[in-house]
Amino acid sequence: MHCNRDALGAWEKYVIAKVTGSGPIHSGDTVSLRALEWNTYCSALSSGAHPMYCNADSVGASEQFTLILNAEPAPD
Repeated sequence: MHCNRDALGAWEKYVIAKVTGSGPIHSGDTVSLRALEWNTYCSALSSGAHPMYCNADSVGASEQFTLILNAEPAPD
């Protein structure tokens, strides 16, 4: 994954979804990232030792992330 754009395009939009359970997403929950442009999931292969690619068709162990929320509010 390269984060080098100055503007938000279709390929920079993702869905964050809870992997298990329902209800609101909280810090510490296991989530997946789905790229809207290609409808594929982002993977962190080898525990993040390789670049992140968003080309998986389903959620497996490499497509699960622990969400850590920052205590500060998001910028406007």
